[in-house]
Amino acid sequence: MSTRRRHRGFTLLELVLVLLVLAIALAVAAPSFRGFWSGLQGRDAAFQIVSLTRWARAQAAADGRIYRLNFDVAQRRYWLTVQEGEQFVELKTDLGRPVLLPDGIELELVVESVDAPRDYIEFRPNGRTQAATIRLIEQGRQPIEIVCRSPTEQFELLRQPGGA
Repeated sequence: MSTRRRHRGFTLLELVLVLLVLAIALAVAAPSFRGFWSGLQGRDAAFQIVSLTRWARAQAAADGRIYRLNFDVAQRRYWLTVQEGEQFVELKTDLGRPVLLPDGIELELVVESVDAPRDYIEFRPNGRTQAATIRLIEQGRQPIEIVCRSPTEQFELLRQPGGA
């Protein structure tokens, strides 16, 4: 009788074949993952804008001052300012620094106003704001809309990527 034990395991050839199959599967799936991540960037940017509008509205009521969410459509960025006297100045916090949208996402702002077109949304101490629609547009995707339908409502995410 032989006392020799047989060691079980994988050969080098078997391991190489498994790695080859995994590499091919990842190469096939990679283009769809790229679209998945860009969709997440648009959704995250929309959630950030909604959060900023809610913070500005609450802060305007708490401070008794007018806050503005400013947009630079050409540069694809937005930031908050607060009224001091007759002027609007940058906030002295991170919320006042300009936020640049991710690459490939364009910005559109439609403010319901009787005045000339505006590049900002005001949040007043009485809790009112301007009815507006903010659109984040990604090429090849349906726009993400952030909407405030009336001066007494909050901004909400109207459409999320993936239909959620």
